Amino acid sequence: PHYVEELKKHTGREKAVANYVRADEGFDKFVTKLEDLLHFLLPRYRDEGKSYLTIAFGCTGGRHRSVAVAEAIAGRSAVDGMAVNLYHRELASKAR
Repeated sequence: PHYVEELKKHTGREKAVANYVRADEGFDKFVTKLEDLLHFLLPRYRDEGKSYLTIAFGCTGGRHRSVAVAEAIAGRSAVDGMAVNLYHRELASKAR
């Protein structure tokens, strides 16, 4: 999205950018595989007495793809009953 002039100044928290990122043919597969990994790992973390897990995403500018992916994972994880704290470092604001 950084190279698409009408999206460049927007972020992955905005619908137009999120839709652009989600339109990538690998997006759904990536998110599904990541969710599968989290569903596998989280019970093990809990069993070991760990109270949190930090997951970080990155992309070239930290404003488009990584933000859209983090929002998607956080939204799906919250639906699964996990407490989610989401922070976008490059946007310098709390999202959730």
